[in-house]
Amino acid sequence: MSEIKTDKLTGVGTASTITIANNEIVGASSGNITIPGEGGTVKTNLQQGLAKHWINFDMASATPRDSLNTSSLVDYQVGQWFANTTNAFSTLNYCINMTTNSYAGDSFQLGPAGAPKTNLGGDTTSKYGMWIYSNGAYVDAKYNYLLGHGDLA
Repeated sequence: MSEIKTDKLTGVGTASTITIANNEIVGASSGNITIPGEGGTVKTNLQQGLAKHWINFDMASATPRDSLNTSSLVDYQVGQWFANTTNAFSTLNYCINMTTNSYAGDSFQLGPAGAPKTNLGGDTTSKYGMWIYSNGAYVDAKYNYLLGHGDLA
């Protein structure tokens, strides 16, 4: 098997474009990279499609099971938490998706639960609130999975 070692790839026809296995990859001076999407007819921005922040945690503990770009979790009240990111989003227009079991035990009986980016005390580009409400009360859910997309500052 052959090996190529290089620090830089430059396209011949267009300096910012290279082709790998018939897939045209285009880089921009801003650092954005576009690649072919599924089916090959549409281009997608590589950075826009990557999660910039995620957490897997139990609300009974302030320590995430695992995470990316998470500096801390703050227990506001039972069933109400703040997540702080290590690197801030560039605007408040980021998107947080939350999946939870909305129950303190092991079952996944989903009901009214989770409202990432709430008004628990004011969201910022590096902090957002979340809550879990089930059967008429806030609960510290055991399984909480949050995923954040948006531009980083």
